[in-house]
Amino acid sequence: MRQVADLILARPLQRPHQDGTVVAQREADRAGVAHPRFAALRLRTGALIAPRLQIGRGYPLPAAHCSNVPAGRSPANPLNEAEVRALNPSDHDRVAAFCRLRWGSERAVSRGRVFRIAELPGFVAISDGRDEIEGLVTYVAEDDRCEVVSLDAVEQGAGIGTALLERALEAARAAGCRQVQLVTTNDNMRALRFYQRRGFRLVALNPGALERSRELKPEIPQIGLHGIPLSDELVLARDL
Repeated sequence: MRQVADLILARPLQRPHQDGTVVAQREADRAGVAHPRFAALRLRTGALIAPRLQIGRGYPLPAAHCSNVPAGRSPANPLNEAEVRALNPSDHDRVAAFCRLRWGSERAVSRGRVFRIAELPGFVAISDGRDEIEGLVTYVAEDDRCEVVSLDAVEQGAGIGTALLERALEAARAAGCRQVQLVTTNDNMRALRFYQRRGFRLVALNPGALERSRELKPEIPQIGLHGIPLSDELVLARDL
């Protein structure tokens, strides 16, 4: 498998943390990120696509049962106040902490495969002055196809999610990929809007895939966004 180093839009299928906020915030401070519950007080580290969609509820927009669309607080810091760069080995621990705070897990499940987000290539958006994670995208590439595994942006409407996705697409082209795919879930309407507006098309439906995914990741909830039962995977693709 040939991995491309860039971003991925995905969405964490975990429920937001219900445990000790103070302890979590202390851990976040040490990791250089902020706990999602402190959004009104300081920069948050998006939910891995509101604390669930990173685009509103705390989950990033799904791409691999993690979540995969940018979500988080409303615009405050524009994109020009953040640096987007490729991930490197020294980012591992901070990315892992970001994933736990945003999604409750470092793992993502897509089409029967388990990914550890912090070990994937991708891109990160870092805020100027605060050195905090504003967004993250990860992906894998095999042969001539790239799959976006996760995409999360702390700030809504600031262009961070789009910028990360574009960097991932550029990396896929440079690696010789002819198509980029991602997987989201049947409840993630925001992810569907986000990706289709950016040239992705629905290419497959995997009915009942979430039941199989729960065998690999038991913490995937039964009920997802908008009170919709989580049951199916939707595959989107964009030709390069």
